[in-house]
Amino acid sequence: MIRDTLLIIDDSELDLAILNEIFKGLFRVECVAESRRGLTYLHHNMERVCAVLLDICLERRGAGFTVLHQLQGNPDTASLPVILITTDANEKDVRASVERGAVDFLVKPVDPHTVQERVCSIVRATWPPKSTILDHKPEPETPKAPEPAPDLVQIFPQGLPLAAAQLLCRDCTDKLGTFYRLRPSLDMDAHRQLGGITTLLAQCYAEHFPEQEPTQEEAELMGLAATFCDIGLLGIPDHILEEGEDQDGPDAQLYYQHT
Repeated sequence: MIRDTLLIIDDSELDLAILNEIFKGLFRVECVAESRRGLTYLHHNMERVCAVLLDICLERRGAGFTVLHQLQGNPDTASLPVILITTDANEKDVRASVERGAVDFLVKPVDPHTVQERVCSIVRATWPPKSTILDHKPEPETPKAPEPAPDLVQIFPQGLPLAAAQLLCRDCTDKLGTFYRLRPSLDMDAHRQLGGITTLLAQCYAEHFPEQEPTQEEAELMGLAATFCDIGLLGIPDHILEEGEDQDGPDAQLYYQHT
C-alpha cells in the first residue's frame, strides 16, 4: 500500500485549515483536533500515514510531548516521522523535541514553500523509494475538447411551446436583470416594455391579416424574442456603451456588432 496520508494533530481550527491548504496538493491530508482521535486514526491507518505534524500544546501546554512519547513507545509507530509545531519556539522545547524523537520542529506561522520542502524531504528520507505518494504523482489528464452547445432545434424539434417559452423568457430576464444592474446604461424594464409593445403590434397585424404569418402564437413569441434585442450590449466595455450610437471609428463598429 502506498503511504499517501499526512496526519495533522492540532487543536486550532485555523491552523488546521492553513496546513491543509498547504499540503492538500501533495498528500491526502487528515486533520484532527484531539490527540485521542489522532492516535485512533493511526491505529487503523498506520500503513497509509507517511508523517505526522503534531502541535506541542494541543489541549494544554506540552501535551504534544505526551503524544510523541506514546508514538515512540509503540513499535508500530516508532519509525513514523513526527514533526512538532508550535507558536512559541524556545530553546528548551526544541531540545526536548529532538531528545524525544521528533525529526523536525516548525514554528507557526509557517512559510508554505519552506514547510512543504522540509516535510517532503523528511518523507522521502524516511521511506523507501516508490513507497509514498510523492513518487506516484498521477498522470495529468488530457484536456477534453469542449462539447458543442446544444442546438435548440435538436432539443425542441417540434418548436418550443408558448407556455415553455414564456417560462424560459421570465427566468432569463430575471437573471439578466442582475447583470443589467451593474451596467447603468442598460435598463431591463425598458427591454420588457419593448417586448410587450412588439407583442401588441404583432398581434394586431395577425388579427387584421389572419391569412398571413405570423399567427397569434407566433406574435407572442416575437414579443418574447424582442426583449433580448440588445443583449449583445452586455459584451462591450462601459466607455463604448455610454457613447451610444453617436460615435465614430473602431468603437462605433464594435458597438454596432453587438446590437
